[in-house]
Amino acid sequence: MDYYSVISRFDPQRHEFYRYEFRWPARLYHTVRLLIVAHGRPELGRVLEAVTTELPYHISIDITTARHASSRGPAGTDLTGFRFTTPDLVDYDQVWLVTTGGAPDLAPGELTALWAFMQGGGGVFATGDGAGLYRRIPRVRGMRNWSRSSGAGAVPNSPVVVKPVHQPVGWPTLGRPDSAPHPVMCGRDGPITVLPQPSTRGRVEPAAAIDLTAGVDVEGTVVEEFPDDTAPTVIAVGAGADDDDEFNLVSAYDGHRAGVGRIVVDATGHHVFAATVEQLAGPHDAVRAVISANGTPSVEQVSLADHWRQIKDYFQNVAIWLGRAGSHDRVRRLGLLLAANHVDALMTWQPQPIDDPARRLPYLRELGTRAQDALHRFAPQRQRIDVTADLLHQLRMDDLATRWRLRLVDYRLVEQVALGGAVDALHRAVSERDYADLPGVRLDAIVRGGAAAALGELTAELRAAVDMLGTLLVKGDEPPDPRHVVHSGHCVG
Repeated sequence: MDYYSVISRFDPQRHEFYRYEFRWPARLYHTVRLLIVAHGRPELGRVLEAVTTELPYHISIDITTARHASSRGPAGTDLTGFRFTTPDLVDYDQVWLVTTGGAPDLAPGELTALWAFMQGGGGVFATGDGAGLYRRIPRVRGMRNWSRSSGAGAVPNSPVVVKPVHQPVGWPTLGRPDSAPHPVMCGRDGPITVLPQPSTRGRVEPAAAIDLTAGVDVEGTVVEEFPDDTAPTVIAVGAGADDDDEFNLVSAYDGHRAGVGRIVVDATGHHVFAATVEQLAGPHDAVRAVISANGTPSVEQVSLADHWRQIKDYFQNVAIWLGRAGSHDRVRRLGLLLAANHVDALMTWQPQPIDDPARRLPYLRELGTRAQDALHRFAPQRQRIDVTADLLHQLRMDDLATRWRLRLVDYRLVEQVALGGAVDALHRAVSERDYADLPGVRLDAIVRGGAAAALGELTAELRAAVDMLGTLLVKGDEPPDPRHVVHSGHCVG
C-alpha cells in the first residue's frame, strides 16, 4: 500500500490544503441548484454528505430538501408540505426523486409542472423504488421497466461491483482510446466500479427495449417523450457471479441534444441504502481518523474507504452532469482557469516571450504538463479529458493526425503542447482581475488560438524532423564515416 497515495486521498486536511495551491482570489465557481424530493424514509444524510463534501474547487452545489405533502418522509427537510406546483421549479437546475417505495399522491397540475420543468431544460435523477410515481413521468417510465425484475441478486446490505459502459468521446482521438466511461461513471481516481446495493425491482432498460416514438398522456395532453430521435443509454452494468448474470444498473438520457433536460435513472435500493453505505462510510471515517492521528490504516479499511469515495464521486457526477445546457461549458472554462493558476503553472510560465524554437516547445510542454497535474488535483477524470478535448476538437490537425495514425507521436505530447499554448495565451491576454467579467466566448477564442499556435509550431518541428530523416536516407548509399560509427554502444574515434 502506497502510504502517500492513501494520505492524498483521505487526509481530511489535504483537500483544503490543496485549495491554497491555487491563486484564486475571486473564488469563482459554478453553483448547481438541486432540489431533493424524498418519499418514504430514505437516508438523506449520507446522500447530502456525498454530494457536498470535497467538491472540485470550481463547483458549488446548493441543495434544498423537501417532503411531499401527501407522503410520509424523513424528518428535518427544508420544505414540508411540498408540491411540485408550490415553488417555482425554474429556480432549480435539477430535481432528485429519492424514494423507498410507494408513491406520493400528486395533485392536479403537479405532473404537468414537473414535465414543463423537464422540457425547459431541468434535469431529473430518479432513484429508489418509486414505481407508482416513476410510471407516470415521461421518459423516466421507459428508462426503468417496473413490470420486470432488475436482474440484481438478493444480496442484502452489500455494494455491487460495476462495469462502466464505454461511450465514444466525440472528438478527434489521434491515438488516444476513442471511448471512455460516461462522465457520470468517471471518478477522481478513474472509472467508478462500485455502487450501493441495487433493488431487485424495476429493470433499467436499454434503448432497444423502449418505444421511442410513443406518446404519453400528461394530465390530458399527449406529449412526445423522445424528440429528434434521441434515446437513453445504459452507462453502467452490475456484475453478477459470471458474465451471464450482468444486469443494467444506470441509464442516462442526454436531452440537451434535443433542447430539453437530462435524466439519470438507476436501480439503487434506498430501502437498504443506509445499511449498505455504512459498511463503507464507517471505514472511510475511521481511515481519516487514523491518518489525523498520524497512524497507518489497514489495507482492508482503505479498500472499503475507497468504495465510499467512488460512491461520493458518482453522486457528485450526477449533479454536475444533470446541469442545464451551458453549465458544462462554464465548468470547463472555470476548470481551465483554475489549472492555469496553480502555483506550479504560475512558476513555469515565462512573462517574457520565448522566441528560440529550441526552447519554445519544451517550455510549452512543461507548462501544459503542470496544468494537467493541477487538473488531476481537483477534477474528475472525464472533466480532465474534456478540458483538453475541447481545445483539440476545434482545431484542424491533418498533419498531426497522419503522424498520429502512424504512431510516430505520443498523444500526450500533443495534448501537453496544446494545453501549454492555451495557458500561455491566457496569461498574456487576461489579468486575473478580469476573470469574473471575462465572456466565455472570448476565453474560448484566447485559449483555442493559443493551442492552435502551439500545435502549429509542433507541426513545423515534426516536418523539419521528417525532412532531416529523409535527407539522411538519401545519403544512405554513401559509405559511413568510420569516426562516427556506433558499435556496441561506443563511438570509434
